[in-house]
Amino acid sequence: VKPGENGRFTRAPYGGGCDLSQGVGATNSCCSIISARTGERVAEYVTCQLYPEHFAAKVVALCRVFKDESGEGAKLAWEDPGPGERFGLAVMNMNYSHIHYREAGQEFKVRPSTRSPGWWPTPRDKALVLSEYRSALINHEVVNRSEEALKECLAYRYDEQGRPGHPQD
Repeated sequence: VKPGENGRFTRAPYGGGCDLSQGVGATNSCCSIISARTGERVAEYVTCQLYPEHFAAKVVALCRVFKDESGEGAKLAWEDPGPGERFGLAVMNMNYSHIHYREAGQEFKVRPSTRSPGWWPTPRDKALVLSEYRSALINHEVVNRSEEALKECLAYRYDEQGRPGHPQD
């Protein structure tokens, strides 16, 4: 999306989601910003060349551009295991506080309350999130105009137990 005449984006609730890589050129780290009001993907940032803590600085800056009515930036969530742990520590060290915490009832009622930032993708939760995302795309509840991101969706496969996986996982 493009900013308005004042150079700013419409104030509305936004959410940011990240999937992290090690940042050494093998796979991408990506961040998507979505309008909670319209379901439209309004921004993305993708790179394979930034370490998680450096990627965090770019993501926090991006989240701060997309403010809600109260002036808070996009609510940020990320996949916590692996490089997500370094990313999360960097986000917290930058004092960005509008983040998703794992709590009882938020992660599909699988885990007890932790007050830990980030998202932990159990096979069950990952399958549920991918299923809900597919449904939202089909029903036009989410608008994703990123050809590259949509191609990535097509790479997911399910194993014999019904668990989703990506060739780069």
